[in-house]
Amino acid sequence: MTDRTNTSLKPIFQRLYSGERLSQEESHQLFSAIARGEVSEALLGAALISMKLRGETPAEVAGAASAFLSEAKYFDTPDYPFADIVGTGGDGLNTVNISTASALVGASCGAIVAKHGNRSVSSLTGSSDLLQALGVDLYKSPEEARTALDQARITFLFAPHYHGGFKYAAKTR
Repeated sequence: MTDRTNTSLKPIFQRLYSGERLSQEESHQLFSAIARGEVSEALLGAALISMKLRGETPAEVAGAASAFLSEAKYFDTPDYPFADIVGTGGDGLNTVNISTASALVGASCGAIVAKHGNRSVSSLTGSSDLLQALGVDLYKSPEEARTALDQARITFLFAPHYHGGFKYAAKTR
């Protein structure tokens, strides 16, 4: 973590360590720094544990979501109806990857489907593991992915390709 970031985030870390809740703006500031790789693993772990122990608030979750979205690669959302499917992953129960199967079944039945996914974290296979084995290009540009959605009525959005900031939190998470 840089000295500049350390100074600007110090009040936020102090609030977390004191068991206080963050405003949506403070959460956005913290998670923007995380998404840019400006927070050390130790401080990231301490912040996440502090929030987990007292329970995350809707404002904190909204701030984190807006921060990661602002750092994400843009995907041009279509103006026609479509399903946006993502699995939760990480359940630790070695369950079947139902979200990928749902995306394939939905598309085969005529639905237009954008499937978000990643590699396996807690199960034998994540959606990208399965789709890569089937020959799907995980690293399509946003324009290529949108063309696939428009023409083939299904596309896959590989999480690390669109949400690069999560790589800084993956190990600690």
